[in-house]
Amino acid sequence: LISYILLGGRCRACKESYSFRYFVVELLTAVLFALVVSKYVEVTTRESVTKGVGLTLFHLFFVGGMIVSAFTDLDHHIIPNEVTYPGVPLGLLAAFLFPEMMFAGTTSLLASAHWRSLLYSFLASLGAGGFLFLIGDAVGRVMKKEALGMGDVKLLAVIGAFLGWQLALLTVLLSSLVGLLAHVVLVTSKKSDWHAEIPFGVYIAPASLISYFWGHAMIQWYITTIVR
Repeated sequence: LISYILLGGRCRACKESYSFRYFVVELLTAVLFALVVSKYVEVTTRESVTKGVGLTLFHLFFVGGMIVSAFTDLDHHIIPNEVTYPGVPLGLLAAFLFPEMMFAGTTSLLASAHWRSLLYSFLASLGAGGFLFLIGDAVGRVMKKEALGMGDVKLLAVIGAFLGWQLALLTVLLSSLVGLLAHVVLVTSKKSDWHAEIPFGVYIAPASLISYFWGHAMIQWYITTIVR
């Protein structure tokens, strides 16, 4: 970040300029990683260093994977398997080792809590990915073409494994709303058309990060303010 500023976005050797996006991605990654670490500082200092470090490492992978997926889908319209294939088993392992990920307030001293958390994570992963697959299949039948790629389905399965069904469902809702609004803006500004392919992972990944950091607070606000 500092070198980009000092060198004015140019290579020190050949003086060729390179994209400002490098600066943006690295700054975004640094900020989000700092937020992840801050979530588990109290766990590390008050409960267990092992638990705090373990939770931090698992969720650094999750957040980093979402960043990679969003920008890769933006450029190439694919979700990298290097994120989705290890993502689901890592999410399941994290849920087993740290059941408080799935059940707030659950003590990890009880063996049954670990297995229940693993089952919850598995069902959330299967349900989230399957739900998006069914939606994409239904839309594709209406449009008579593929509406969603399997990369999006696998990405949501990763999100379900790490975050559980509630935050995965919130991710679908947020990404659909933002994706629709963004597409409308692009069409009305004549930068796209209604039939253009939409890289849905560009919206799923940021929505999952919003859900990860603030999802429970958003759900609680909705229940206490809107429902009641």
